[in-house]
Amino acid sequence: MSDSHSILKPGTRCMIVAGCPKNIGLVVQVVHRHGTWGHYKDAYEIQTISGRLFPQLWRGSSLEDGYSKTAITERYKLRPLVDLKDEALEADQQQELPLQPSKKTVAKRERIRKLANFIS
Repeated sequence: MSDSHSILKPGTRCMIVAGCPKNIGLVVQVVHRHGTWGHYKDAYEIQTISGRLFPQLWRGSSLEDGYSKTAITERYKLRPLVDLKDEALEADQQQELPLQPSKKTVAKRERIRKLANFIS
């Protein structure tokens, strides 16, 4: 497993970012981590969130249109989706919000106010 990829827990929702072209962008859920398994270095069993079949899967040495709701894939092909409220909380903790608007913002507001007065 690459040091840059964390272990995904069952239930984690991810987006497929590599692999079968028709599956890229699909949101899936982790079912199980197999780790080293067959020719896979870090295998995960995944399933579609919608309950539909995967649009495209490997069967032997050929790509076929979807025939299963579950699949085995490599970790590097998955990007976990981030809970936005957790991300926002983390951002607030790392960065203090300015108490006053910047000079650039104040100048922009003044130009807009003058333009609005000129038009009316």
